[in-house]
Amino acid sequence: MTRRRRAARAIVLSPDGRVLLIRFVMRRSDGPFEFWATPGGEIEGGETDLEAARREVREEIGLDLDLEGPVHAATGTFEHEGEIVANADTFFLARCAVDAPRLHHATALEREALRELRWWSVEDIDAATAQIFPRDLAAAIRRLSP
Repeated sequence: MTRRRRAARAIVLSPDGRVLLIRFVMRRSDGPFEFWATPGGEIEGGETDLEAARREVREEIGLDLDLEGPVHAATGTFEHEGEIVANADTFFLARCAVDAPRLHHATALEREALRELRWWSVEDIDAATAQIFPRDLAAAIRRLSP
C-alpha cells in the first residue's frame, strides 16, 4: 500500500545565488540510498505548508528565516522507512549568508540520515552525478534568481 505524504521544503539561496543542500543517507530494503535535497520534511497535523517549512528549516539548519512563496512544487514516489510513499513537496524561498546554516538533528533518525551541508551553484547541480531532489532544482533556481 502506498502512503500519501505532504512535505514543505525551503530553497535557501546565498547572496551569490548558490543553493543549500543537505546530503541524506537513508536505509532502504536494497541498502543505503544517498541523495542531496533542500531542507524540509513532512507537514505535521494542524500545520500550514509555510509553518512546516519554517519548523523544518529551524530543526535541520538552525535558522529562523523569512520564507516567500510557495515558489515551486514537485512530486515523487519513493521508499521511506519500509513503505512506499507518494510525496508532494511545496517549496518556499529563503536567503541567508553562507556561514549562517549549521546542520542540526532533532531526532535519532535525523542524526543517522542528515550527513552534511553544502552550497551548490546551478552549474554544480547540472554537472552532478549524485542524486539531487527535486530533479528540476536547477531550473527552479534559474527562474528564482534575480
